[in-house]
Parts: sequence; structure tokens; C-alpha cells
Amino acid sequence: MKDELAGKIIIKFAELRAKLYSYKMLHEKETKKCKGIKKSVVDKTISFEAYKKCLLGVRKKSEK
Repeated sequence: MKDELAGKIIIKFAELRAKLYSYKMLHEKETKKCKGIKKSVVDKTISFEAYKKCLLGVRKKSEK
């Protein structure tokens, strides 16, 4: 089995579908993946909490 995070601990994880997820690691910032969307847009506009709210069905993230 491969250790892709080099032994770092994931404390929170939210996956909406394949290649659309976010996670927070212990003592580090969050990591977000969103296939098909530019990384700069994901970093500036979508937070871990947005992934979590979408997963729980609270609200959808969209532009107005």
C-alpha cells in the first residue's frame, strides 16, 4: 500500500464524487481537488466548508 501523504494525518475529509474532494491535515492547510476547474479558481472561491455543506445538502455553491 502506498503512503501518498508521507505519514501525515487527515483530520477531515469530504468527497462529493470521484475527483471532487477536499481534506484537512493535522497542522497544515486544506487541500482541494476539483477536476475541470482551474486551481486558482478553486483556491480563491471554494472552501472546505463549502464542500461539507454541499455534501450535507445545506446549499449549493454557484455564482449569482
